[in-house]
Amino acid sequence: MIWDKIETQPFVTGILKTHVETGRLAATYILSGDVQSGKEEMAQALACALNCEEKKSFESCACASCMKILNGNHPDVRWLGKAEERARSIKIEEVRDMLNWVYLKPYEGEWKVFIVTEADRLTLEAANALLKTMEEPPARTIFCLLVENRSNLLETIQSRSFELKLRANSNKIEPDLATIKTEIEGLGERNWEDLLEDWQSLKRDKLNQVFVRLMFYFRELIRAQLTGGVQDQRLQPCLDAIDRVYEASEALNANANQKLVLSRLAMQLRTAMDQKV
Repeated sequence: MIWDKIETQPFVTGILKTHVETGRLAATYILSGDVQSGKEEMAQALACALNCEEKKSFESCACASCMKILNGNHPDVRWLGKAEERARSIKIEEVRDMLNWVYLKPYEGEWKVFIVTEADRLTLEAANALLKTMEEPPARTIFCLLVENRSNLLETIQSRSFELKLRANSNKIEPDLATIKTEIEGLGERNWEDLLEDWQSLKRDKLNQVFVRLMFYFRELIRAQLTGGVQDQRLQPCLDAIDRVYEASEALNANANQKLVLSRLAMQLRTAMDQKV
């Protein structure tokens, strides 16, 4: 099931969920990862979250819109390069065909979502045609480019996209919000450097679990503000903090020095959250 698949990617799901709920959406997302990572399911889940009739976000829903998206017949969600259409390359004629559709207003939903699977198969002409549209994206339109490695895309496309890396065989991690809430709100006169120093001795897999909880903590702060109808000055800092935690996790998984990753994150969180939570 699609929802079981995306639950194994808490970092990516959490960031996209926050983007949808706050309206802080990128015009183009790169979803990168191997064939088992669930890139297609994540793109479908994003399309559902943007168009759900019941306003559910990244959770199971049987509304007409979500069912159409999951069944592949929603008029405002288009795929290019699906398995049944797969060829050695995606040519400019195919991209132009889809771009004609992109400039139309949403027919049934609130957002149009254009998903390109194995986007690294775009020919140079096709990629440049897509890039031109990405530079001035139509209103209420999201592009999702699915690749194993973003480096196989044009650098100019990479620079205009928000990349999210999906990890193979990622296990579902329960967000132990109570623990992280106690740790953070118990800082008192201490600061982020003190808290993250406490995590220096953790093994990388354990530290990644802490990062997941930390991201969920900031997301819960955002949710509380949105639910209460009051957006205080912490909304934007919390959004920034989520992105910084995600970047730290990616650096950690790229074998960056753990001490340096935590030191940099502490500095970024201190700046974002004005030293104290």
